[in-house]
Amino acid sequence: MAERFEAFYLKPWKNDRDFAGLLLSLGRILPLQESSDFNEVKVRGRIHALTAGATARIFRLIETAAEGAIRSGWERIDIDSFGDDLILPLVSMSQASRRRPMQAAPQMAGR
Repeated sequence: MAERFEAFYLKPWKNDRDFAGLLLSLGRILPLQESSDFNEVKVRGRIHALTAGATARIFRLIETAAEGAIRSGWERIDIDSFGDDLILPLVSMSQASRRRPMQAAPQMAGR
Protein backbone atom coordinates (compact mmCIF):
# COMPACT_ATOMS: atom_id res chain seq x y z
CA MET A 1 0.00 0.00 0.00
CA ALA A 2 2.83 2.41 0.77
CA GLU A 3 3.94 2.27 -2.86
CA ARG A 4 0.62 3.82 -3.95
CA PHE A 5 1.39 7.09 -2.23
CA GLU A 6 3.93 9.55 -3.52
CA ALA A 7 6.83 10.03 -1.14
CA PHE A 8 7.92 13.54 -0.24
CA TYR A 9 11.40 14.30 0.94
CA LEU A 10 11.52 16.44 4.06
CA LYS A 11 14.80 17.96 5.08
CA PRO A 12 15.92 16.83 8.54
CA TRP A 13 15.28 19.26 11.36
CA LYS A 14 18.28 21.11 12.75
CA ASN A 15 18.54 21.37 16.51
CA ASP A 16 17.53 25.03 16.50
CA ARG A 17 14.69 27.35 17.48
CA ASP A 18 12.33 25.85 14.89
CA PHE A 19 12.97 22.35 16.26
CA ALA A 20 12.33 23.64 19.78
CA GLY A 21 9.05 25.12 18.54
CA LEU A 22 8.03 21.80 17.00
CA LEU A 23 8.67 19.96 20.27
CA LEU A 24 6.83 22.56 22.32
CA SER A 25 3.85 22.30 19.94
CA LEU A 26 3.85 18.53 20.28
CA GLY A 27 4.05 18.88 24.04
CA ARG A 28 0.87 20.97 24.09
CA ILE A 29 -1.19 18.30 22.34
CA LEU A 30 0.06 15.23 24.22
CA PRO A 31 -2.50 13.57 26.52
CA LEU A 32 -0.23 13.86 29.56
CA GLN A 33 -1.23 15.25 32.95
CA GLU A 34 2.05 17.15 33.48
CA SER A 35 4.13 19.47 31.30
CA SER A 36 7.06 17.81 29.57
CA ASP A 37 10.65 19.08 29.47
CA PHE A 38 10.81 19.92 25.76
CA ASN A 39 12.25 23.33 26.60
CA GLU A 40 15.33 21.67 28.17
CA VAL A 41 18.46 21.71 26.00
CA LYS A 42 19.43 18.15 27.00
CA VAL A 43 16.00 16.77 26.13
CA ARG A 44 15.98 18.46 22.72
CA GLY A 45 19.52 17.25 22.06
CA ARG A 46 18.65 13.67 22.99
CA ILE A 47 15.55 13.67 20.77
CA HIS A 48 17.55 15.09 17.88
CA ALA A 49 20.35 12.55 18.38
CA LEU A 50 17.91 9.61 18.47
CA THR A 51 15.99 10.72 15.38
CA ALA A 52 18.66 12.46 13.26
CA GLY A 53 16.02 15.18 12.82
CA ALA A 54 13.76 12.97 10.68
CA THR A 55 10.15 14.11 11.10
CA ALA A 56 8.57 10.64 11.14
CA ARG A 57 11.12 9.43 13.68
CA ILE A 58 10.53 12.46 15.89
CA PHE A 59 6.79 11.82 15.98
CA ARG A 60 7.23 8.09 16.63
CA LEU A 61 9.76 8.75 19.39
CA ILE A 62 7.52 11.28 21.13
CA GLU A 63 4.55 8.93 20.81
CA THR A 64 6.58 6.07 22.32
CA ALA A 65 7.84 8.27 25.17
CA ALA A 66 4.31 9.55 25.88
CA GLU A 67 2.96 5.99 26.03
CA GLY A 68 5.73 5.10 28.46
CA ALA A 69 4.97 8.14 30.60
CA ILE A 70 1.30 7.18 30.80
CA ARG A 71 2.01 3.51 31.59
CA SER A 72 4.52 4.43 34.29
CA GLY A 73 2.21 6.97 35.91
CA TRP A 74 4.89 9.66 35.52
CA GLU A 75 2.62 11.58 33.09
CA ARG A 76 5.41 13.71 31.61
CA ILE A 77 8.36 13.38 29.24
CA ASP A 78 11.81 14.26 30.53
CA ILE A 79 15.41 13.22 29.84
CA ASP A 80 14.86 9.89 31.62
CA SER A 81 12.15 9.07 29.05
CA PHE A 82 14.92 8.55 26.48
CA GLY A 83 17.10 6.06 28.33
CA ASP A 84 19.10 3.24 26.80
CA ASP A 85 16.21 0.81 27.41
CA LEU A 86 13.88 2.75 25.10
CA ILE A 87 12.64 0.61 22.20
CA LEU A 88 12.12 2.73 19.12
CA PRO A 89 9.48 1.75 16.53
CA LEU A 90 11.44 3.07 13.54
CA VAL A 91 10.57 0.49 10.91
CA SER A 92 9.73 2.16 7.63
CA MET A 93 6.50 1.38 5.82
CA SER A 94 8.37 -0.28 2.96
CA GLN A 95 10.24 -2.59 5.32
CA ALA A 96 7.04 -3.51 7.14
CA SER A 97 5.20 -4.23 3.91
CA ARG A 98 7.94 -6.62 2.76
CA ARG A 99 7.54 -8.69 5.92
CA ARG A 100 3.74 -8.95 5.79
CA PRO A 101 2.04 -11.10 3.20
CA MET A 102 -0.01 -9.02 0.79
CA GLN A 103 -3.75 -9.45 1.07
CA ALA A 104 -5.95 -9.06 -1.93
CA ALA A 105 -8.17 -6.00 -1.85
CA PRO A 106 -11.90 -6.73 -1.89
CA GLN A 107 -13.42 -6.40 -5.36
CA MET A 108 -16.04 -3.71 -5.72
CA ALA A 109 -19.20 -4.46 -7.69
CA GLY A 110 -19.34 -2.83 -11.10
CA ARG A 111 -15.57 -2.48 -11.50
